[in-house]
Amino acid sequence: MSYDNARPKKVDRKKFDLDLSAGEDGEKMIFDILKSGKVEVKSEQGKWADTGNICIEFQSYAKPSGIDVTEADYWVQNLMVEGEHYATIIMPKKVLKSVTDSGDFKWVRGGDHMASKMWLVNLPKLFKKSTIMKALGYW
Repeated sequence: MSYDNARPKKVDRKKFDLDLSAGEDGEKMIFDILKSGKVEVKSEQGKWADTGNICIEFQSYAKPSGIDVTEADYWVQNLMVEGEHYATIIMPKKVLKSVTDSGDFKWVRGGDHMASKMWLVNLPKLFKKSTIMKALGYW
């Protein structure tokens, strides 16, 4: 499937002329990410809705795992509530790795037999300007 065949047509869009170029660039970017197949997809279950945190695994049974070993270019985190899809976060893996390596987030144990280590990433903090600027190398 090509991007041109996948994208909505003009007749399917309301207020088509507003910010058309930026919108098309954004559509193509998402299409290219998904088409590349180089994505790591995780689904965070409902606990995130209570705590505001997601977990990014980096070690399991004393061996590197998750974010530290994936060959994916993008990290996709589905946010689920009672089995229903609520939202999805898509981040370049190198940006998320910069966030987790920043020292601004703590790690916790979890998973089967508490054998995994994972970064506890607070969603409001993940989207703070200071976190973003630091992760992108501006600060």
